[in-house]
Amino acid sequence: MKKCSKTDMQCLGKRLKEIMRTEEAYKILPPKYNLWDEGGCRILARTLAKVIDGEVWTAVSDVGAEHYLVHKRGYLLDAKGGRKFNEFIREFHKETGKPVGISTREVRSSEIPIDKSIEKKLDSYLKEKLIKKD
Repeated sequence: MKKCSKTDMQCLGKRLKEIMRTEEAYKILPPKYNLWDEGGCRILARTLAKVIDGEVWTAVSDVGAEHYLVHKRGYLLDAKGGRKFNEFIREFHKETGKPVGISTREVRSSEIPIDKSIEKKLDSYLKEKLIKKD
């Protein structure tokens, strides 16, 4: 299993997509949160941002926060991997039918949860499976 440098965005995106679709990753996420890219996206974004020194950004529509991701070096990362800004916007609109913009901060949402106990478990998982040790 290849691990990535915190600055190799292509490697991080590809590897993140691989490891977040494993049974091991889904065991961290309680069933009530659905998927890492639906319901678990905020937990993933908050944790990943800390692990790779990125920033939590929010995809927003006219109803508020829709999805959380991590921005670093021009890439947006989530459980589906890493994409450039325009590519993410296009894909999100195609998948959801919703026009969306990006906020360069974590927008509050009562519908998309934060769970610090899961973030702690996910932090260990990401450090073990994703990041090369210095």
